Amino acid sequence: MMAIVGVAVLAAAGLGMWTVMQARAERQRVEEMLRDSLRPRIVSLAPALTEALYALNLGDHVVAVSRFCDYPPEVKDLPTVGGLADVDVEAVIRMVPDVVVLPPAQAHLRETLLRLKDPPHVLTVRTDRLEDIYNAMWKIGENLERTKEAEAWLGDIEKIMARAERAVRLKKETAEKQSPGSVYHPPKVLLCIGREGEKLERMWIAGPGTFYHDIIGKVGGVNAYTGVLSYPAIATEGLLQMNPDIIIEVCLPAGGVPVNTAQIIAQWSRWKEVSAVQRVHIYVIEEEWAVRPGPRVGLLVERLLDIVTGYN
Repeated sequence: MMAIVGVAVLAAAGLGMWTVMQARAERQRVEEMLRDSLRPRIVSLAPALTEALYALNLGDHVVAVSRFCDYPPEVKDLPTVGGLADVDVEAVIRMVPDVVVLPPAQAHLRETLLRLKDPPHVLTVRTDRLEDIYNAMWKIGENLERTKEAEAWLGDIEKIMARAERAVRLKKETAEKQSPGSVYHPPKVLLCIGREGEKLERMWIAGPGTFYHDIIGKVGGVNAYTGVLSYPAIATEGLLQMNPDIIIEVCLPAGGVPVNTAQIIAQWSRWKEVSAVQRVHIYVIEEEWAVRPGPRVGLLVERLLDIVTGYN
């Protein structure tokens, strides 16, 4: 009889007991997690920022990332807490972070996180421009005690930019020697980062206020787009009007399907009125670092430098 009563009581109170048991289990999990982890515990909410953390030797401290973070490869084994526009704040809180690193587009999360009883340090980091990337590496390094690593990275990128400056100067001097008395005109570069359709009815290109625009200038080119928008959408009429000397399309593999470079070049080549088509200066970049304004930006600088200084 006592056993039956006991079961009845437990059944009646089962939901509450289960909730308590869940809470105890969660608390124990968090305590174990904190005991076993390195401090500070860092949550990163953007791929470029995650790459920056790893480049600064903070990878062992990263405990969660956005679902778009995929480099370095070990990042894929970490818990994810949503994307750019749909961050799961509760998932972030469950990771008990000491630091949350996020881009300005997610600055609204700062107030939410700072209202917590034990709020993390929220580090907002901008990476829109080339100079922003330099500042981002220093800001993260300075805030998270990795100034030596940040200085080393800045030294490396400074060497890359110095090589670019020398190459651009040599290109200009050579051109002026070949045509004495003439004025050297840098090639106009169109950098496409997305489009609709194989016939290029609509495309998105890099404009001012972007790291792409900055790099084009650093490697000896000028942006074929002279408007004010950072990432404008243009139609083929706009392409014909700009008449770029060089066309570069950033096109990443999708769904496991590799990029067909020859096909992409053929699609651009139907616009025979364009200088880049006439002189066969159409290039495709398919590496994911080409869309990441982070520590691997030097690879993009070197690739664009080869393309622009190779123009003739």
